[in-house]
Amino acid sequence: VWLFLPLSYLGAVIGQVPMLLAAQAIAVAAAAWPIARLASRIAPSAGLFVGLAWLLNVNLTHVVTEEVHPGTIAVLPFSTALLALDRGDFRCLAWS
Repeated sequence: VWLFLPLSYLGAVIGQVPMLLAAQAIAVAAAAWPIARLASRIAPSAGLFVGLAWLLNVNLTHVVTEEVHPGTIAVLPFSTALLALDRGDFRCLAWS
């Protein structure tokens, strides 16, 4: 909930819909990094392919560009938390 307060102020300036779509697209694009790092722990070359598969997912591309879902914005902290849990970094897990 606290995440949407600064976004609401920014949305008052540039418009709610463009701001929410941009925030959602940034969150989904940034989530490719922890997802790729998690996959590279399984196999070193898997990180690149899984990261690209995440970014090129047709359904995800449709959702990010045409609809706004709070759950889609939450993909970044969820993927970061999963990576932190896998690494055993409980401080990063708590922040995520």
